Amino acid sequence: WQDLDGDGPNAPVLTNASATLSPNTAYDLSVQLLNETEAANLNDPEYNITLEIEEEDEAHLFLYDVTAGLFASFIYNDSDSTLPLGLETTLTTGNGTPATGTLTVVLLHESDKSATGVSLGGPVRPSNAGVGGETDVQADFTINVQ
Repeated sequence: WQDLDGDGPNAPVLTNASATLSPNTAYDLSVQLLNETEAANLNDPEYNITLEIEEEDEAHLFLYDVTAGLFASFIYNDSDSTLPLGLETTLTTGNGTPATGTLTVVLLHESDKSATGVSLGGPVRPSNAGVGGETDVQADFTINVQ
């Protein structure tokens, strides 16, 4: 996912926006956000936006909206002092019939992390009433479980 003009008129570009996963398997998901308009330096918070999100973890929340049936479980593996952050998660596929659907990843700023539906046991969906906040990033990925 790449959005070089930020809030500008150009739409983000998604490459490799699909994945084929095996059933009954746990997958660790890690999110990293980079400002590619800056010189590449993973230790520079101007380039590696993930560092800012980690530092301001109480103000940020990644939400994951998943088509029903794709995943049997979802676990947030990181948090601010007590509430989920979502840079690190584990998704486990179900062992049922093959399925295709969408995984939507949303980064919210200044959301209500104590709202109903927000828990370390996830998943948290952007459509949950009361979460609020401003959407900083949103990307959709096609997931095939077979």
